[in-house]
Amino acid sequence: MPDKPQQNVRFEAGRKDELVEDLKKHGGAEDKGVVEQVDDLILQAIRKEATDIHIEPSHEGLKVRARIEGKLQQTATVAIELHPKVINRVKILSAMDITRSRIPQRGYFKILIDEKRVELYCFCFPSVLGEKMVLQVHYRKGVQLGLDHLGLFPTMLKPLKDAVRASHGLILIVGPPGNGKTTTSYAVLKEIDAPDKLIMSFEHVLKYELPGMVQGRPDETAEFSFSQGVKAMMDQEPDIALVGEVNELDVARTIIQGAFAARVVVARMTGNDCISAIQTLVDMGVQPFLVTASLNAVLAQRMVRKICDKCREQYQPPPQVLEELGYRLPPETKFFHGKGCPACRGIGYRGVLGIFELFVPNEQTNELVIARAPQLQVREAAIRAGMTPLKKDGVQKAIKGYTAVEEVLSVL
Repeated sequence: MPDKPQQNVRFEAGRKDELVEDLKKHGGAEDKGVVEQVDDLILQAIRKEATDIHIEPSHEGLKVRARIEGKLQQTATVAIELHPKVINRVKILSAMDITRSRIPQRGYFKILIDEKRVELYCFCFPSVLGEKMVLQVHYRKGVQLGLDHLGLFPTMLKPLKDAVRASHGLILIVGPPGNGKTTTSYAVLKEIDAPDKLIMSFEHVLKYELPGMVQGRPDETAEFSFSQGVKAMMDQEPDIALVGEVNELDVARTIIQGAFAARVVVARMTGNDCISAIQTLVDMGVQPFLVTASLNAVLAQRMVRKICDKCREQYQPPPQVLEELGYRLPPETKFFHGKGCPACRGIGYRGVLGIFELFVPNEQTNELVIARAPQLQVREAAIRAGMTPLKKDGVQKAIKGYTAVEEVLSVL
């Protein structure tokens, strides 16, 4: 186990907002060694900027894995007989019921490290081998990056800024979970932030802070649902509204009404690409003409790992990899990868980078959406109008040496 960090560290139960000083007081796992071991495992992952921590029972023992720079890495193995005590430690911190082990539960706690807040959302799942726990890690911090620093090429950056700076309308940020949608949505807010504007957000998880911004989130214990919160936020008549997730018809209708009401609405959606996101809104029950009339732009994205600049070298990918790309590239095209070095812990990658697809509607695509044309037909029209597909943007960044072609294919 690594040495204890020198920072001033304090664990707090988030739901009750009270300091958890001693596990013995709660009648759970009273083994002080287990408490310290679990706390160290969590802090070790946080020091590596992990985005989630998985505690998984297996026949070999209790595995601990952390997602670092987009990939799960095993960080520790704990004796299987300590499984109940390890799970109970997390349950107590996150205000779960330690007497119930056969139902899924969710909870929340936070850690203050030198007064910097890290929030952990915990989800317990009863598996065949025992309870599995995942801790989603969110680092509360101010918005440091703007649109200019996300990795968008100029051909996408300018039309996105034009769409963002409109007087009203809907901006959709689309991608699978864990692919940087929150970072991008706050970069959009920073682009249009102004002292004379009221900026509000309603999200399940508050990851970033923007000076002067009013933030809210649902509270299941108070029967305050996400849909209710989005409607209540719009009643406040913000100039700019951020909605954390569009996943039901009521929320979709509310954001579209808000986009018509002389305000900019930035909303995140889980999805694969720009055109499928539009289809998802229609499938939810939103009339196509309302979608087209309110929509300013859709930005789809994925996160890929960046090649380590300390060990980057030119190489030739296998022929089957190049075939899978689906693009005919000149024979002299150069590709790069990281061979592995101490700076990147031998994996060849350091940091992450976004690959993007920007859709800005035009008259032709609007007509196709209203006519409920197949997605492929809408997509082809969008590409003819200048949309760069996700894969093409990824290939361009691989050619420039920012990432490897295998990494692009792995996320697409």
